[in-house]
Amino acid sequence: MLGSLRRDGHSKVIELSGEPGSGKTHLLAELKHEAEAMGLPALSGCCAETEQHLPYRAFTAITGSSLMVRALRNLTVTNRDVLTLMLTGELAAPGKPAPHSPAEQHSATQLAARYLLMDCSRDGLVLLFDDFHWADSMSTELVEHFVQYPLDVPLLLVIAHRPHQVSRRLHGALARATEAGAVEEMELSPLSIEQSAEVLDLSPADPRLPHLHRQSSGNPMYLRSLAGLAGTGDQHGAKGHTRAPRDTGPRGYPLSPQTASILKETASLAPEESSLLSAVAVLGDGFDQAALAEVAGVSPDEVPPAIDRLIAKDLLKPVNRDTSLALRHPALHPLLYAHVFPSWRVRAHRRALCLLARRGAPAADLARHVVASPDAAGHADVRILECAAREALWSEPDRSVLWLRTALRILRKSDLPDTQVDLELSLLLSRALIYSGELTDGHQLLRSQALPLREQPAHIRVPAVALHALVAYLLDHGDQGQALLADEPAHPGAEPPVEAVQLYLVQCLLGMLSNRLPSPEQLESAVRIAVTHRDRVAEAGALALRGLCQALGSEVADAGRTLAASAALLDGFPEHRLKQCSEYLMILGRAELLIGRFTTAKQHFERGVALLRSSGHVHLLPVMLIGLGNVCMRIGPLDEMLQAAAEAQEVAQRIGAYRFREAAQALRAIGTRLTGSEDVASAARTAERALAAVPPNAARRWEADTPVVFANAARLSNAAHRCVAAIVRSCGGPALEAVPPALRSACFEMLADAAVEAGESAAEWSASAVVTATRLPGPFSTPYAAAAQAHVLRSRGDHRHAAQRYLDAAAHFEQAGLIGDGTRILTLGAACSAASGQHDQTTRMLTRAEELARKFGASRPYESLGAANHSHRDGSTRPDSQPDATETLSMLTQRESEVAALASTGTRTRDIAKQLGLSPKTVDVHLSRIYRKLRIHSRTELAWLIAELGGLPARLD
Repeated sequence: MLGSLRRDGHSKVIELSGEPGSGKTHLLAELKHEAEAMGLPALSGCCAETEQHLPYRAFTAITGSSLMVRALRNLTVTNRDVLTLMLTGELAAPGKPAPHSPAEQHSATQLAARYLLMDCSRDGLVLLFDDFHWADSMSTELVEHFVQYPLDVPLLLVIAHRPHQVSRRLHGALARATEAGAVEEMELSPLSIEQSAEVLDLSPADPRLPHLHRQSSGNPMYLRSLAGLAGTGDQHGAKGHTRAPRDTGPRGYPLSPQTASILKETASLAPEESSLLSAVAVLGDGFDQAALAEVAGVSPDEVPPAIDRLIAKDLLKPVNRDTSLALRHPALHPLLYAHVFPSWRVRAHRRALCLLARRGAPAADLARHVVASPDAAGHADVRILECAAREALWSEPDRSVLWLRTALRILRKSDLPDTQVDLELSLLLSRALIYSGELTDGHQLLRSQALPLREQPAHIRVPAVALHALVAYLLDHGDQGQALLADEPAHPGAEPPVEAVQLYLVQCLLGMLSNRLPSPEQLESAVRIAVTHRDRVAEAGALALRGLCQALGSEVADAGRTLAASAALLDGFPEHRLKQCSEYLMILGRAELLIGRFTTAKQHFERGVALLRSSGHVHLLPVMLIGLGNVCMRIGPLDEMLQAAAEAQEVAQRIGAYRFREAAQALRAIGTRLTGSEDVASAARTAERALAAVPPNAARRWEADTPVVFANAARLSNAAHRCVAAIVRSCGGPALEAVPPALRSACFEMLADAAVEAGESAAEWSASAVVTATRLPGPFSTPYAAAAQAHVLRSRGDHRHAAQRYLDAAAHFEQAGLIGDGTRILTLGAACSAASGQHDQTTRMLTRAEELARKFGASRPYESLGAANHSHRDGSTRPDSQPDATETLSMLTQRESEVAALASTGTRTRDIAKQLGLSPKTVDVHLSRIYRKLRIHSRTELAWLIAELGGLPARLD
């Protein structure tokens, strides 16, 4: 628009509207700077609320410029006198007659102003008016005139205003002109979350950003104010300029420029207006005039006119069909509240508390006023806080923490302390702390209440003991948790409370660390207790618990029936029924994972994660997310696995549940390796850091399927010997004692594969996988046993039969839904098929592997599938992904060629070393160099590459 201003040769008008703080002033400043850079004169003026009584005040601000002074000199004497009268109220030359009537004077003023602007705008002019909603009536009429009768000069007039405060007359004139095409309308929209990040100089992934953006509604001024960006450091800005002294609040505290700008709007308020505005800040939005009057301490007769003035100033707005009032923007609440004098604020909160109690408001609405005035509180306020905290425990436990701490402080300062109430509030506080992620604080508080808790009735004691043992499990204090459960007294003849089901659940979690699971009698007792109390949710949880123990004890068929009954119950409950027992979904999902019900396990983990998030409970999030990531590691998609693992790692670190951090880290390493979002070396280093954190007594520390995660992470290492050692170490020794029987075949298959890559015998690991699968046939054993047998055939150089066995195993994997492992096995099978010259079968296997890899979301180690498959389709003998592969093979040294030739046939490392007169360690070094030169990662890929290229090139030396 600026570029075409001189070319078009006529005046233009832009209406710039936006809410307070939306960036109008900043945009005008940028427009002025851009105009001046283009050689266009630019003049700006700003209207003020306190100057609305001065006529033509918007224009007097710009007449002092040198451009205007020169233009005034060029006017006729008559026009100059008219403008002087307009601007100063006095004639330029005393004694000369003024226009006879106001109408004549008004017409003469418009004409003189036109002459003035036409003279100034011959070579182009930009006039910028800010805050025009505060313009006086004469300035408004003059702008209306220019809008209605454009000038034939290159003049750009920009009018910036707030839409809710602009006069009806100006709004109507601009609207009519916009419809006629004489005015271009621009409305500043809220910032996007990406733009908000740029304004605050934050990363788009910063966890604070969504809340700030939501609270500010994308308004730049509110965004900066809420973020508290303005510091109190040195006063020197960019380029050495010194900033003006910062404004201060009512108590002398420094204010940010944005907050100061907001508070300036309230500086001219009358006392009753200021009190009413402060009452809204204390009460919140949505209250009627009577409530505001009572809280503000203002006479009811003074309220209506004061409210009208606040609405006219756009500080308040009517809501709920004009029956109540609200601040113009929610972000004003914390800004205004922070600058209400404390003593007045405390009294206002007590008045608000009485008002709301009389009106029957919910406990949560009362609690915030008690917290804001605790020194005036008593026992009745303690009951309010307790009631509010119990309600918030299942949606906002962090608010429960605040309210309960306040309640305990009030109770302990009173003249009549109550030890029983103190104990019950402390137990409730410990629960709120744990749910909100303050595990250590909650654990310490429970320990401090251990002695008085022993004398409590079962309905108070049992839930507290179960919670204490659960947090001990999360903090990796397994022995302490076991001791707590052992100390819980039995009551023969007395019916245990339904909360006893929680005791058995925690006993199972702790038992997986020490191989001391609940007995069948205890599991039956848990179900019986739930049925006796007619608690269907607890019954579903008890069934899930029994199914998990059955799965861990290799009773797969029984576990399947039990878990089906549990799932049928839990799936039928609405969300609010499960918020208090999301751990049942965790137990159910883990049990289903153990018996190969991957789809339903994923559904239950996802529902559990959603429940925890909606209730604000983070204590079980790492466990639930690791379970979800574990399922996705098998059936995909991998992006969900990565997301779950990353969140689990972050939450575990934040809440101090470090025992789950390593498992999440290992999951991330697997995901980044398979998706290609991290290079192989980085992923391997991440996995090795996670494995290094696994203690020697892993068999007692890790439970259920966690060792399998570490076993999969160990495969990322290019050093096969280290891979075998890491798997054996993290899974409880060669017998894999730390791994549940249902999962052992998968680990034995990994060991067989790693042994082949290391050039060692895989027969023993394969035999163990087959034995396990024979005892426990199912989706988590049969496919892996077949794959382990194929590894043995491959190690013997029997590529034809290995390819067929891999094909059989892949069919089992697909049938079980294990598409990740199915893709891996098909890739290995295709390599063996290519090595044995079965190119048609290789193409079929690669095609299917490519399809599964896309569905799984993997790129590595399958990134070459597409190129390799293409080479088979067009009959070429060299993969497109490595066009210089033949030349690369020629770059191998004589010794490396000898090692490569033997390794590609499946010869073991020590046999290679024996044949070539080398040490096994030297052979490993040569293999590492070969892999690096050829850009491959395993002996299988080496065999594939050599077979595809027709063997190693002949060497003259």
